[in-house]
Amino acid sequence: MSGKLTEIMPGLHAPMTAPLSFRRKAQYQVLCYRRGQRNYVRLKEKGTG
Repeated sequence: MSGKLTEIMPGLHAPMTAPLSFRRKAQYQVLCYRRGQRNYVRLKEKGTG
């Protein structure tokens, strides 16, 4: 991927051009995934849905 990345939270990076709403949704999904909750969108191993 070309371009600069910004760190949303430890271990989660996003392109600088990604909309803020997308970043927040990704952060929420990863937090739910790490907590073991089942109400998250299925994430692939690399973190892309």
